[in-house]
Amino acid sequence: MEKAAPEKKINWERVSLIALLAFGVVFLFLLIFSIFSSNRPAAQHTTTSDLINTKEIATLSVSEFVYNGIARTYKENGDHDFNVFYKSTVKVSVDAEHIDYTVDEDKKTVTFIFPEFVIGNPVIDVSSLSIIPDRNDLYIDDVISLCRNDALEEAKKSEKLISSAQENLKSIMEAWYSPVFEGYTFVYQFEATEGGEAK
Repeated sequence: MEKAAPEKKINWERVSLIALLAFGVVFLFLLIFSIFSSNRPAAQHTTTSDLINTKEIATLSVSEFVYNGIARTYKENGDHDFNVFYKSTVKVSVDAEHIDYTVDEDKKTVTFIFPEFVIGNPVIDVSSLSIIPDRNDLYIDDVISLCRNDALEEAKKSEKLISSAQENLKSIMEAWYSPVFEGYTFVYQFEATEGGEAK
């Protein structure tokens, strides 16, 4: 009578090791593919929603202007009435939804196109107000409004405010996109802003 050939035992440890190794290789391949595909520059034109997550950033604050000013008032006949010394802070921002950019892969350049800067309503430091000559017949709201208008006019005339906002915005873009567009040159286009000229 012939003896039946003994059945080979399946080495489950070895099978598990091979399966785990195969899974690791596939996972590594997918990871490398994902990294390289996400770092590849966009085609020729990308929408602003890809540029900045506008759900998180609707307005991008790029510069702050601190101004210590003197608001002067005059009577109807043109005679000087009183002065107000004040301290104020003015912020400059840009609408993130209207920032756009194009990529020239041949020239290796990324051109950012920015909307005009928005000069915010000045914040007046009420504790800094000093009226000369001293007056008791004035409403504080009227005094603050006078100082706010004066600070806004000064901010609009300030070339330093706009140039500072432009430089800050360039720095923000370079910090965000240099890792993505490695080896590319950044070019910036600014729309004209009231109180300053575009460059």
